[in-house]
Amino acid sequence: MTSASAPLDTRASRRALREAQEIREKPNPSPAYVPTPTTSRVHMAIRWALALLFAAGAAAAVAFEHAIRTMEAAISAELLPLIFATGTKAATSSGSPAIAFEGDGHWYALRITAECAIAFYVAAIFALTAILLLLPRFPLARLLGATVIGMVGLIALNQVRLGWLAYAFSFQSREVFDWVHIVGGTILMAVSMAATLLFYVLFIVHKPKKK
Repeated sequence: MTSASAPLDTRASRRALREAQEIREKPNPSPAYVPTPTTSRVHMAIRWALALLFAAGAAAAVAFEHAIRTMEAAISAELLPLIFATGTKAATSSGSPAIAFEGDGHWYALRITAECAIAFYVAAIFALTAILLLLPRFPLARLLGATVIGMVGLIALNQVRLGWLAYAFSFQSREVFDWVHIVGGTILMAVSMAATLLFYVLFIVHKPKKK
């Protein structure tokens, strides 16, 4: 009995040694990150600071909307020659920023009034971001990314509206211009704002698939 059981004991010992060695060679999985109270406080302090910054940005966009309209006129003056105008420059008309441009052999001045300003749309996006920054459930990076993309998109679409108005002003009748100004432009910006908000929400709530 002794001689028969010895090989069995030897094999069992070798197997146990191999298993122990395999366990030692396996890399230890990194523990899941658990934020400490100090880390959480710092994170919330950063979010509060950014929220105040965006709230101030929203207020500044409304307070300085005239300066933003002046900037829009300067941008349009650079873009219109790429579309149809043979000459452009930023100007003022009746105290409002305007785009002076040559189209169809004549010079025109298109005023950018407060109703056409992008400042109020940008202020709305900034205000929404300021509110959502106070809710930790929304990732900080995605909030900031959605804000930047939404703001740039709205500015670009407002430039499309201004170009459309300038073209209608110089090449179409007064009735067509009024329709573009009152109906077409309003629909364009309303749809643009709705699309921007939809993108904003979907972007910040989207969770990337884990590999």
